[in-house]
Formats: sequence, C-alpha cells, structure tokens
Amino acid sequence: MGLCGMCFSSFCWHVEEHRLYSPNYLHWGDPKVWYGVSGSHAPALERAMRKHLPNLFEEQPHVLDELVTQLSPSVLKSEGVPVHRAVQHSGEFVLTFPRAYHSGFNCGFNCAEAVNVAPVDWLEHWQNAVELYSKQCHKTSTSHDKLLLGSAQEAERRLQEI
Repeated sequence: MGLCGMCFSSFCWHVEEHRLYSPNYLHWGDPKVWYGVSGSHAPALERAMRKHLPNLFEEQPHVLDELVTQLSPSVLKSEGVPVHRAVQHSGEFVLTFPRAYHSGFNCGFNCAEAVNVAPVDWLEHWQNAVELYSKQCHKTSTSHDKLLLGSAQEAERRLQEI
C-alpha cells in the first residue's frame, strides 16, 4: 500500500491485521516518527488504553482493531508501558512485528509503502489471531485456512522438486 503523508498527519495505535509482519519503506520526503510497543508488552498497552479511555472501550470494546485510537506515548510510559521511538528517513525501512503496537506521524510531505508478510515463524501468531478473531466475531480480510493450505501446498511442491 502506497501512502503519501503530510506534515503532522498521523497513524493511530494498532497492530497489523492477522498479526502479520509489515515492512514499511519511506521512498522520499520528510521523515516519519514511529512509536512502538513490543508484542510482549501489548497487554500492558491495552490495559493503559482501557484505563485512560474507558468511555471509548465501553462503546466499542474492540476499538483498537479500528485504527482510531490515539494516546500520548508519555501517558503509556507513565503506566509502565515501554515505548520505543524511531525516526525513519528516506531510503530506510521500518519493520513491525506480530502483535507489536505502533503509531506515529509524518514530519512533512513524504511517500511511503507498506505490505503485510507472513514468514514461516508467523504461524504461531496466526493461531493466536484466529482464536482472538473467533472470540470477537471479527471479520477478516484474508482466509486463514486458504493461506495455510496454500503454504502447505507450496512446501509440498518444493519438497518434490528437491
């Protein structure tokens, strides 16, 4: 997905759908500031969000799946959530990991591109996403079963070539 950013345009706290990896490449323009919370600290971020935005979560319990929630990194840090910061410049990649929350903003006009990827070690995260989405009755944009079947068929084809 290609995205053009404007000065101070932002992206809200979220994890990638299906808990996928996501490399983001900044083609040109002004830097992009990223804030990140590792997947191991995701529950702490979610608790802090619920504490500081209770009305939002009452109205919409799964609001963090909707890319609409902002909360200052300093508030998260005050709740003991380790927040990391990175500045991405033209020609650089930022890679987000499964279940790693991230947010940020653009420092000016720029153009970036991102894609979701599923390397083999993602399968563990896939199972967790399937269980969570099932519990939440969350509609998905990708068939997990079709993805897994396709991966197995490709692995079998490669083994036969060897």
